[in-house]
Amino acid sequence: MPVRKRTASKAATTRKKKTSTSARSSKTGKAGKTAKTAKTAKAKKPTTSNKKPAARSSRTSPPLLAPVVHRPQATTILRTASEVQARMLQARAAGATIGFVPTMGALHDGHAALLDEARRRADVVVASIFVNPSQFGSAHDLAAYPRVLDTDVALCARCGVDYVFAPDADEIYPPGFDTKIVAGALARDLEGRDRPGHFDGVVTVVSVLLSIVQPHFAVFGEKDYQQLLLVRRLVKDLRLPVEIVAMPVIRDVDLVALSSRNVRLSPEQRERARALSRAVVAGQDALQRGETASTVILDAARSVLAGAPGVDVHYVEVRDSRHFLPVMRVEKEARILVAATVGGVRLIDNGPLFPGVTWSA
Repeated sequence: MPVRKRTASKAATTRKKKTSTSARSSKTGKAGKTAKTAKTAKAKKPTTSNKKPAARSSRTSPPLLAPVVHRPQATTILRTASEVQARMLQARAAGATIGFVPTMGALHDGHAALLDEARRRADVVVASIFVNPSQFGSAHDLAAYPRVLDTDVALCARCGVDYVFAPDADEIYPPGFDTKIVAGALARDLEGRDRPGHFDGVVTVVSVLLSIVQPHFAVFGEKDYQQLLLVRRLVKDLRLPVEIVAMPVIRDVDLVALSSRNVRLSPEQRERARALSRAVVAGQDALQRGETASTVILDAARSVLAGAPGVDVHYVEVRDSRHFLPVMRVEKEARILVAATVGGVRLIDNGPLFPGVTWSA
């Protein structure tokens, strides 16, 4: 019968296995214990391999595929584009994430917040310190801009920056440089209206710096909100493979927005400069009271500035946060923006407007 054949075959196989096992045991003799140990070890291997390696070793060692990044022991100053590109090529080859913070120096706690965010996100952090002549409207303003490289490098070191790129003007704009990026319609309003050509200089130098560093992401502050939107537009239009990370406005204890230009204010002028942040808050408070009409919000802000002596107002505006278009009513997230000159120093400030959100003390 077919069933009997299968049963007999199975029994024979079983007897054969038992006989083979008995023979091996008798042959090993005293070595039987060793064979048993080896057999036990062999049996445990599949159990070990089925465990998740990272769960056991992640606390004591990095993942097997983690990038091996050779960071400098201290902040290193680089002066040429070729030096930066060589270091970044090595970092990318090691699988490192590169973060970049472009600045014009005269660093303060606002910049420190940007650097800290880059350090949190990246394996390698690069900060540039370059006072860009092409974004200044006057030679006097360019000459008056503070330059304190040693102090800036010290702050970068405290924030864990790996490389500071501090080029001369000829390194960014070498002899024969004849290319300029012209910013679009967004650059012709507010700051662009008051400072013709300013944003052309900004987007040109940003594109040059991004080409040199080639970071995975770059961090910008929201204090220069119009500039932030222009940089995002630049990256989108030119298909640059970099993420733009935005950080909120950082304020001093008196609520004045941190700016490198603040060092040029006398104590009396500094007190007057507080009117800008008070105007922003007044506009936000009007929205909190349920006033969504932009005219009402602007009237609240302008009344604060009107009562501030020595503050020459350039503009107070409410704009859509995404496209920077004027809005009649704040029904979606918007921005209130202020610009004024105090003691010969041009200052800007802004703050978000969130309709339907109530602030709690």
